[in-house]
Amino acid sequence: MSTSVLSRAWRPVAAGAGVLTLAAALTLTSTIAANAATGPTCANGVCSVAFSLTGAPESFTIPTGVTSVTTTVTGGAGGTSVPSRFSGSAPVPGGLGGSVTATLPVTSGESLTVVVGGKGQDGIADSTVAAAGGFGGGGAAGTITNPGSHGAGGAGGGGSFVFASGSLALAAGGGGGSTDYFAQPVVGGAGGSTGDAGAADSVNGQVGSGGSATTTAPGAGGVSADKGAPPFFDGIAGSAASTTSPTALAQGGAGATNTDPSAANYTTPGGGGGGYFAGGGGAIDGPGGYSGSGGAGSAFVASSATNVTALAGATGDGSVTITYAQPVPKIITTTTVGASADPTAGTPTTLTAKVTPAPGTGGTVTFTDGTRILGTAPVTDGIATLDADLAAGSHTVTASYSGDATDAASVSAAVIVTVAAAPTAAPTPALTPTPSATVAPAALAYTGSSPAPALSLGGLLLAAGVVATTIARRRKRA
Repeated sequence: MSTSVLSRAWRPVAAGAGVLTLAAALTLTSTIAANAATGPTCANGVCSVAFSLTGAPESFTIPTGVTSVTTTVTGGAGGTSVPSRFSGSAPVPGGLGGSVTATLPVTSGESLTVVVGGKGQDGIADSTVAAAGGFGGGGAAGTITNPGSHGAGGAGGGGSFVFASGSLALAAGGGGGSTDYFAQPVVGGAGGSTGDAGAADSVNGQVGSGGSATTTAPGAGGVSADKGAPPFFDGIAGSAASTTSPTALAQGGAGATNTDPSAANYTTPGGGGGGYFAGGGGAIDGPGGYSGSGGAGSAFVASSATNVTALAGATGDGSVTITYAQPVPKIITTTTVGASADPTAGTPTTLTAKVTPAPGTGGTVTFTDGTRILGTAPVTDGIATLDADLAAGSHTVTASYSGDATDAASVSAAVIVTVAAAPTAAPTPALTPTPSATVAPAALAYTGSSPAPALSLGGLLLAAGVVATTIARRRKRA
């Protein structure tokens, strides 16, 4: 704040100086550059996408095959306090924006949303217009209702954020806006980096600076009642809520507005920085003897993040850079499907899928009949088969190849498979019993001769045998 003895000597001179400065302020606040993301650019196996300030959330879709990204997030710096053109004081740069790098787990096709914080606007000396906070939740600087000559504090810088699937993953706090105290610098707080609070303000023994945010609460507004002369004007605290989405960012507190009609020859207070929680704005006393800087915003790091490292604080607008290992393109495949010839209900139909070129490490094929899954089979040498029980009628069969580490997934065109009904067996006729036949004894053939001679001859032979046997027995006894 430029309230030295020398500065008070030129108090009446600059009563109308704010008119030209107002025009310049309106120009500055309407020229936020809308730079689109740059990249991805790939070299030596590493791809990078850089996001700069656009004044709006941006999105990035994770490429196929990428499972993690290294992300560097830097918040916007606080605005510089600018002395009156009638003062011999030097400008005081704002608090640095926080900066952090970390590795985040991701999945192919996942959407990341990026918000890049802007630097807080530099103070607008000798004007009743407050410097505007940087995009990303930066708080406006304090101001005065009396257009007398005075220096002007800088606004708070905006925080920078990365959201993964809608949830906050990383945040870097914005720096607080600076002011001065009797020509001595009062630097705004430095933004938080690795999930920590914003750094305390450099106040040169001065009170009234806004509080820097912590990981659990916003920064309080500065209080000036214990120094200077009344009336007292306190700074505004950072918003009570933390950042929860790309469109719900914590808001830094504004520096106090001095409504004392006699106030002049001082520097207005700085605004608070944005972040996970936002910093508070600085306070000022009525005569303009004491003025506080803005507190800084805090940082956030998701529990899933690894390799978390705080980087040196940054000046200027914030930024976000995403890097990842360049994925190797998968081999494009085609899949066809067919069925065994003349399929019949009741007999399994063999479905055959062919993947071209044959996958290097296999994968699987899922066969479907319309929306009904018939089954899944492994791919061997580019072929997968499945025996399916299909009812009689038409079936719309499709084969879906899963892909593998080197080969892309593919789906066949639908094939109509017509299954015939099972054949109907002919009925077996009933058997009629057959009556059993009576077997007659066989009769000897009739020759026409009389049997008497034969019988007589038989009798003679029998008698001769008896006589011969008797003679033989007698001889044996003799």
